[in-house]
Amino acid sequence: LVQIGLRPEKLTLVPKGRGELAATFQFFEELGSARAYHLQIEDIPVVVMSEEKLTLTEGEAVGLSFPPLALHVFDGPSGRSLTRQGQGQKVGEPA
Repeated sequence: LVQIGLRPEKLTLVPKGRGELAATFQFFEELGSARAYHLQIEDIPVVVMSEEKLTLTEGEAVGLSFPPLALHVFDGPSGRSLTRQGQGQKVGEPA
């Protein structure tokens, strides 16, 4: 079992059918100069932080894009990073 981690500020909302992941828009929060977009990927809640002011409808299908190096992989039971070496962290180090 592995877990993946993506920081909200590394995610980008893109049109449905594009990007690496498909999600459903739930709602957004205004946080000053940025918005926190709350999404659902199957039964997993996901937050995207963006300064972009998008007009989305609850239940709308969207895509998520992110740079490959932004993806962090962890061993589920131990929480240890399985991030590839060469990304500034050795395999097995706590994240």
